[in-house]
Formats: sequence, C-alpha cells, structure tokens
Amino acid sequence: MQIKKIFQLGLTLSILCTATISLAALWGDINRDEKIGLAEAIYALQVSSGLKPQYVNETHTGTLTSNETWTPNGNPHIISGTLTIAGDPPNGATLTIQPGVEVWFEENASIEIGKDNSPGTLQALGSETSGIVFTSNQSSKTKGWWDYIRFNEQAVNCRMSYCNIEYGGGYDNWNTAGNVVIYKAENVIVKNCTITKSGTNGVFFVDNTGFVTFSDNTITGNGDNENKNYGRYGISLYADQVRGIDVTNQVAGNELGGVYIRKDTVTNTATWYNLDAPYIVGDVTVADTNGVTLTLKAGTQFRFIEGSMFEVGAADKPGTLVADGTAGDILFTGHQTVKTKGWWNGIRFNSTAVNCILKNCKVEYGGGYASWNSAANVVVITQNGTDIYDSDISNSENYGMKFLSGGTANIEDTAFSTNNLEDIYIYDNNSGYTGSPAGSPSIKGP
Repeated sequence: MQIKKIFQLGLTLSILCTATISLAALWGDINRDEKIGLAEAIYALQVSSGLKPQYVNETHTGTLTSNETWTPNGNPHIISGTLTIAGDPPNGATLTIQPGVEVWFEENASIEIGKDNSPGTLQALGSETSGIVFTSNQSSKTKGWWDYIRFNEQAVNCRMSYCNIEYGGGYDNWNTAGNVVIYKAENVIVKNCTITKSGTNGVFFVDNTGFVTFSDNTITGNGDNENKNYGRYGISLYADQVRGIDVTNQVAGNELGGVYIRKDTVTNTATWYNLDAPYIVGDVTVADTNGVTLTLKAGTQFRFIEGSMFEVGAADKPGTLVADGTAGDILFTGHQTVKTKGWWNGIRFNSTAVNCILKNCKVEYGGGYASWNSAANVVVITQNGTDIYDSDISNSENYGMKFLSGGTANIEDTAFSTNNLEDIYIYDNNSGYTGSPAGSPSIKGP
C-alpha cells in the first residue's frame, strides 16, 4: 500500500510538472471525489502524452433523437437525470456503445429506450476481452444508487452482450424495480452479461407482453435487504416469458431467489430449464385456444408461494404438461424454509388437459384449498390422458390425489405418504385410475 502511494504521488507530480492540463481535467474530478487516485493519474498522463483525448464530465441527458456512437475515448460517459433514446418514426434513433465503454450514472439517473410513438434502439455489444460497464458514479458504490435501463414498448431490435450492469435498481415502483426493466418490449436479446448489485431485482418485467431472450448471463447479488415492495430476485417475470431463459443462465445468489414467476397463463409452447436455483412460483395456467405444451426439464425445482396453484387446461383452451424427471427428480413444493402442509394448493389437470405426464416427480405440501375441485396435491378432472409414473405424492393438507367428474389417469409405481386424508379420493364410478400405484394407498370413494 505504501509503495502504491509513493508511486501515485510521484506519477501525479510528474504529470503536474509536464502536462498542460489542469486538475479539473483529471479523472478524479469526473468521479467528483476531489482526489487523484492511481487510475485518475494514469488517465491524466495518457491525456498529456497524447494517447487519449481529453474528455471531462461528458454528460448525457435529455432525449437522443438521432443516431449516436459512444467510444472508449469518451470514458467515462456520465448519465444525469433520464437519457431517452427516441427518434422520429419509422427508424427512430440508435445508441451504439462500443466495447470498452464505461457508463457512470448519477444518483437516480436512468436510460430509457423508446417512448410514446418514437422508436429507440440500444446496441451495447461488448466483447469477451473488452466489456461494457454500466455502474454508479461513486467512489464507494452502493446498491440502488441509480435507477434502471428500461426497454419500453417502442424499443426495437435491442442487443446487450458482455455488459456488466451494477448498482442500479434504485426506484422501487411497479414499472421500474430493477437494474434492467422490460416494459412491453419485444425482441430484446441479452447475452453474456453480468447483472448484479441491484437495490431491487436484477431484471424486472412490468407487463406480461414483453419478451427477452437471455443466454449465458450471470444474474446474482441483487437485493439490498430492505423492505421493497416489488422484489429482490434475480429475474421477476410472468409465466409466458420464462421461455426466454436459456439453460446457460446462472441466477443463484439473489436475496429472495433466482427466478420469480408471477401469476400468468402460458400461451406459447415452451421449455423451462433446470437452473442453478429453484423457480419461485405464483399461480400458473397452461392453456391456449390452439393448444400449448409446457415441458419441464429434469431436475427442475418449483417452490410455490402461499395459496398458489398450477393448472393445466382452461375453458375451451387445451394445455399439455410434460414433466419427465427421469434424469433427475422434478420437485413441486412450498416456498418455505420450514415446510407446512397446505401451503400451496396443488397441480390440477382440468377437463381440457391433454396427454399430460408426471414422471419421477415429487409433489408435496399442497392440498391447501379445501373445495370440491381441489383439496389435494394432484387433482384430475380430464379424461384426455394423464400418466403418472415413478412419482411421490406426499404431505398434503387434504388428499394426496383427487379424481373428479369422470377424471381418469394411469398410475404406475407412484408412492403416497403422510397425507392428512386418504391418499386417493375417487368421486364416482366414472372417475379413477388404471395401473398399479406403489404400496397400498388408502382410497376413499365408490
């Protein structure tokens, strides 16, 4: 540390003796800490020797209405207030950020892409060897210092790769709670980025109509231990948007969890992958007029919030669930540290559920809603083919499994245990199961 200080002092004195720039031009002044650090001194030396042009407090704010490119020579690029990228239709305005650029946000600052009828595009394409940094303009950085990068409905063909986005998420509001906010934007691609140290969520979807493709990202360290209203998850989104999350993403290590799936209907055929942290789930329905299939990959864990339910099929809208945990059990359980029976309501295969599979699945601690069409970990109403193999149905507040209104399923080698009422409830002679469950489950019914 002493050697560093001596080197810093000598280098700074050398600069002051030979350079024609003033102290106001030093990086330290840009950082507004009234100090000349080692990095600041090196930058000043580069300016004085002609290796870099002199850029001081280059601040961006207001509305960018024409195309613009930011280069590393302008580092650091300072955002003050809100910078909006929005030009005249049909092409709008494009901000291109080159590899190696650093973007520093003042307190409560933000970037918005697209506004009203004015399209906007952000192309922040770093490289593996030269990334792009979005961070706070602080010497000692704190979570939530700046607000967000928000892709609005008018955002067009936006891309971010090899970006480090940190210390945002400062505005805890229904449409702004994250480092990155998606507000109805379509066709946004985020790849090879690190999204971290948000005061709220890493990524927050405001509406269930936006869609982003995520791959090879690390989304971790988000949330600041305060009582925020809109979450401190890695990603908070709606069920139909989960299809954009590739298996290559890492989402562990956020305050409240990795991916929070808010109440929604899955209307696009999708695969949900086994990530490095469980999904936290609200009410989910898999159903569409033209039919839709949701595939759950082996090893995936779903932890349901209190009172939630997973439904397959809805009125006149077929749905299919394929949950094959052969290569690793798929877990459906309550989102609790100490688990209690009846915390969530269970899985329900409605009359329009078609060709569904539960294989090597564990369904536990459900059965929380004591009504005629639930009150079980698994409820079957459909007659359109449901196969349950090699699974474990346990710890229901009511029944383990319930067959209603002619509902049928084929059950093979599936165990039932520690359910408060009978393991299997059969409503009438037209409902029930074929096959051979494991052991001798208790049965109530005709």
